[in-house]
Amino acid sequence: VTLSRGVFAGARVLALNPALADSLGGNPFASGVIVAGVERGGYAQRTGLRGGDIILLLNGRQVTAVDQLAAVPPGAEVTIERRGQRLTGVVR
Repeated sequence: VTLSRGVFAGARVLALNPALADSLGGNPFASGVIVAGVERGGYAQRTGLRGGDIILLLNGRQVTAVDQLAAVPPGAEVTIERRGQRLTGVVR
């Protein structure tokens, strides 16, 4: 799914499931939404989102479904996992 609104507009995302996590060499028990890619010039690219990032938390709440990211406004606090590191910041 490519998101079209909010701070993640232009991000192609997939709900992380055990089979997908295992195929990517990650923790099969992990949950979140993985970024499959980011369109050039999209809002998601300007916020620094990268392919392979796993979106774990949004405003302190666990992200488990793509629809949770459909129209996130600027100012939201987001926690991602990037190459085994957790990063938290406010998306502008």
